[in-house]
Formats: sequence, structure tokens, C-alpha cells
Amino acid sequence: MKRITSILVSAMTACSAAGVLLTASASAAEGNMTLEITAAERYFTESALKDAEKVVSGALKLHNYQEIDGLRAVLFTDDGISLANEKEPATPLFGNVSPLITSKAESFNKKNSYVLYQTDVDYELGRCTPFKVSNADGSLVDFDIQIPKGTKAGVYRIGIENDEADDFDGTYATNDGKRPQLDLTECRIVVEPEALRGDTNCDGKVSLEDVKGALDYHVATNLTSIQMDDALSEQTFHTPYIHTAIKAADATQDGTINDRDAMLILKYVSAGLANLPQDWESLQ
Repeated sequence: MKRITSILVSAMTACSAAGVLLTASASAAEGNMTLEITAAERYFTESALKDAEKVVSGALKLHNYQEIDGLRAVLFTDDGISLANEKEPATPLFGNVSPLITSKAESFNKKNSYVLYQTDVDYELGRCTPFKVSNADGSLVDFDIQIPKGTKAGVYRIGIENDEADDFDGTYATNDGKRPQLDLTECRIVVEPEALRGDTNCDGKVSLEDVKGALDYHVATNLTSIQMDDALSEQTFHTPYIHTAIKAADATQDGTINDRDAMLILKYVSAGLANLPQDWESLQ
């Protein structure tokens, strides 16, 4: 079940009118216009959320700006996290619009939503910091991402609904009655479980797949010039819980991951298959 956050930003004047913060250099950027959701921090642990919530800064950003006279974005979050704001009007993107995000759930096409209105009415809640769209990477609106206390391990999306949603108009830009191409991205908040020694794919057991995960990571980081980023780490360990996986892959617990860790995990798995004691210390 998604929680829908609707952002409505409409043009009161054309982009060339006074007060618009977009520059011509941004419109000259190559590629389609793209809306992106970002988070200052994306990885958390269950243990860190056991007794307290976490709040991090998020933003809706616009890349590769091209001339438009209107923009509407409908954001959603997976159940378990939410978006929130303080009470502060935003500088308008077009004309004299002061959008706010309301603090109370509004009914939006039969879904719960927080709505960013194109109005100067004083709603509760709403820190929408001034629009900063003076370049292709400008932030349209800033908000807080709330991860509640007690949130369980999982991947929680903050996304943007497209204009093909079944029961409501989604996200689109307009220019002189037409809809320019607009690419959409999503952000993932990852709450990681506690590490199980040797369980590199974080599936709750130690198996031959974990041997491969530790060995592949060793080869990539120690024997090649590959620069491991989050995406490559996910591919290597076959899990989004990359920090948990890295901790689990250090089976020898010496602070590094190398072939000795893969060999120790293999010994541990082999002992289980042979119905022998699986004791990490005696197997080293």
C-alpha cells in the first residue's frame, strides 16, 4: 500500500516572466528533463531504529531543464516512511505561487496524501524551502523523510507516479498545451538487518552462495581496479543490505575481506553438510 504525496506546481506566468529562477543555460543541457528524489542518507539499521526515529533531508530535483509553463508531480512513499515539512512558504517557481505541503492526510483520488498546493493559504505544516532552480540540478522543493521508530528491515521507496496511473492524473510537465518528455526516478531507503556471520546475501542462512559472495567481493576489491559503489555491491552480494553483507563477509573478523574469509565460510558450510560441529573459532 502506497502513501501518496501529491505535489502540484502550476504556472502563473510564462517561464520568461519576471521572478522565474531558471536560467537559459539549464535549458541547453542535453537529455530529457528528469525529476529525481534524493535523500541525504539512505541506509539505516534495525538496531538504530529500535528506540528512536530517524529524520533525514530529502529533495525533489529537476535536471536538464527545458522551457515549460507548468509542472505537476505526484510523489508516493511505501508504507513505513513518510514525508513531512515545517511551516514555511516556498519561493514560487512560476509567478506568485506559494505552495505548502499540508500536515494532515488529505483525500486525493481515494488515497491518503499530503498535497503541495499552489496557493498562499496558510495551511498547517510545510517547510518547502525556496526553489533553487538556477541550474540543471536545482532543487524544486526540500522536505524531511521520516523513518519511524521500530521500522523493520526492508527497502522503502520514495517515488514519482507517472501520467499513466489508473485512477488519477500523475506527473507531467506542460509547455504551450503539450507535454514534453519527463523522465522520473525514485529513491530507496534501506533499513538493514543485523549481520549473521558468513551470510553475505543476508537471507538468514550460511550457504555456498555466501562463499561466492565473499570471493567475488575479494576479487573485485583486492585483485582488480574496479571501484565498488552501492549498485555494484548489491550485484556482488545479491542483496540491498550491502553494509550488513560486508560485515557478514568478514568471517575471520579481522577487519578485511579476502580469500581467507571465503575459505572459512566454505569450511563452515562443509561442516554442516557433513553433520559436524559448525564452530567458527575451531574452523579457523
